[in-house]
Amino acid sequence: MTIPFRYCLSLSQSKALHANWGEVRDNLLTTASHESPPTSTSGNGRATHESWQVVIDESLARWLADPSCLEDEGIVPPSVETIRYACKIAQTLRDEGLLAPKRIVPNGEGGIVFERRAGSLFETIELDADGSLEMGTFENSILRLRRRLA
Repeated sequence: MTIPFRYCLSLSQSKALHANWGEVRDNLLTTASHESPPTSTSGNGRATHESWQVVIDESLARWLADPSCLEDEGIVPPSVETIRYACKIAQTLRDEGLLAPKRIVPNGEGGIVFERRAGSLFETIELDADGSLEMGTFENSILRLRRRLA
């Protein structure tokens, strides 16, 4: 399914996402944890690509087709523009070969969060309603890194 995008990541945003996730991977490799970092690109590239495509097709495209499915009492659902931007982010990260998130959820304030967990490591990329991006990395539920990407 091809989704028309009004918003696109700029080259600098795309590089920032990739560079920062790579930095997180490098930082995690130097921690006491001996687990494989969730951002590593090891493994089957085709499976990684397909996992991202599931995120795009089964969550984001469905939300884009019917944004009302995200409405609930007390929360602000993501706008169509935010969902489109999240699709572009997902495509960029997919094309960079980074592992797909385990979960993608609305943040309740009009944004979208990509979440990935591997053992004691938990990573998020949060797209806020205003288009800003923030990455967070936790190890054993302790915040290790938080960085605004855009």
